[in-house]
Amino acid sequence: CSVLRDVPKLGVASQDLYRLSEPQPELGSFLSHSWHASARVKAMALTTYHNGVPAALFGMSLSLLVAILQYNELLPAWNSVPNHSGNAWAPGGPDHVAHGLWCNLAYNVGYWLVFLNLHS
Repeated sequence: CSVLRDVPKLGVASQDLYRLSEPQPELGSFLSHSWHASARVKAMALTTYHNGVPAALFGMSLSLLVAILQYNELLPAWNSVPNHSGNAWAPGGPDHVAHGLWCNLAYNVGYWLVFLNLHS
């Protein structure tokens, strides 16, 4: 079965690309797409398919590392917030606790660095 059996009907550039192809005994995976979607949407879908999981794992790892640094007070607090919920669960705690969005920032930076730069 030849998918491109009608190559003579295609343009010159398509014929040049066809000459570079070779038959494959089987497909490792098949990704379907909408013919109506824009190239940008298709590119983002392929990037998500190939880079999404590694990006999420790297983002979580970086976030965990930052959480450890923050727990050991190696990162500055962004501000101090009342500890109402902590004292509700365990009375006698501090009135205020350090608050920072370091983990959120680390996850997002790590995720997008890998998502946009990983080549498979």
